[in-house]
Amino acid sequence: MRIIIVGAGLGGLAAAYCFARKGHDVQLLERRRELSNKGGGVSIRPGATRVLIAWGLKEQFEAVSDDFKTTYLRDQHTGEIINSTIAVETSEWPDWGTERQNIQQIFYRSAVNAGATISMNCQAEDVNEGTSEASVTLKNGSVLLADLVLVTDGIRSRLRSIVLQDNSEATAPLPSDVTLYGIKVPLQEARRDQALATVCQDTNLNVSFGRDSFIVFRANEKLQNWGGLFGIKGVTDQQGLWDEEGDISHVRKVFSDADSAMVSALKLAPSCDRWRLAEMPDLPRWSSQGGRILLLGDSAHAMYPNAAQGFSLIIEDIAALEYLTTTSGLQKSASFIASTWEKCRKPRAERIKAYAFENTQMFLGQKPRPPKMKSSSGGNAPQNIMSLKHVIGDSSAPFNTASFYKWAYDHDAAGEVQKYLNQVQIAKL
Repeated sequence: MRIIIVGAGLGGLAAAYCFARKGHDVQLLERRRELSNKGGGVSIRPGATRVLIAWGLKEQFEAVSDDFKTTYLRDQHTGEIINSTIAVETSEWPDWGTERQNIQQIFYRSAVNAGATISMNCQAEDVNEGTSEASVTLKNGSVLLADLVLVTDGIRSRLRSIVLQDNSEATAPLPSDVTLYGIKVPLQEARRDQALATVCQDTNLNVSFGRDSFIVFRANEKLQNWGGLFGIKGVTDQQGLWDEEGDISHVRKVFSDADSAMVSALKLAPSCDRWRLAEMPDLPRWSSQGGRILLLGDSAHAMYPNAAQGFSLIIEDIAALEYLTTTSGLQKSASFIASTWEKCRKPRAERIKAYAFENTQMFLGQKPRPPKMKSSSGGNAPQNIMSLKHVIGDSSAPFNTASFYKWAYDHDAAGEVQKYLNQVQIAKL
């Protein structure tokens, strides 16, 4: 099968590797001259790690990823841990934390080694589909033909409006008034600082709540660095919606009254990245009318990062599509594959997008926060240990319940497609 992928972000690179390893003719087009090295920490949840392991990438990801068991919820001004829930036996698959640049390098190498062609400085201007194939028109006027086109050019997709041109609903991203600033500090340097060393003892995720601000941070032993995201609601130093270079002095000023560890981290960081939080509205569909052009990942369902699920959902999207194309091929018709894929993936992505939005509201103090837990008798940080071994996942359960957590994180994307197809087959009998 001829597959053209537009956009060499994490989703595009992952899809290129996935389908090239299956023997498909894969061409990945990227408008930039080189891959972007922007971006910070990325969580890879069990629903995605099971896929990456099945793709043969376990050793490569383990080399750059730390396991994490819990999330510490802290008071932004004191640094005190107010709540921590350890969900044990959530899944047989690991829960990893790493960084975007490392994921990018793994997928780039793997895609090339699998036979994918990656063309940089190659801008797609238009996409079209006929009854038997799709086409991509490049900026230089060249036209490329494919059986399937995957649009993975992110939340600012240039092609999304073309794919959905017959629909009158809004397809533009929805920017928020929250800006994120990302910093990194070498872990050895962080541990030499008396204040910052206190939050560098493990690799678990931390969220510090403020009022109209929040901080998400963790240490990475494998990569030997400490990374933090500082969220600010309201007026910031950002001039344009998408400009990426932040002013570290502005962040230091806003968080000058944060706990001493965070103040130290900002002093040690020489610079910061910056991006505006934005999400996609719930689109009417993710595919062209004939099903040969698909919106994949952030071009379809970009969400706030505060469910730590964005990247994992992209991997699930690809795994579901891989299962459909492997089991039926396009002989089953492109429209059938596209509609089945959307029916399995779209409700899940939109539910988790809503969860990420609510978490962001909670982080900013606009929604009730978890109550403060009492410390253990030994004076240790307050912890709630919750076993999910026998919990049945439920997408409709309230957020932050055991049933919802199980559904959100221990998900089998390919298995869900198989289950759906079996149900369709039974219904026809």
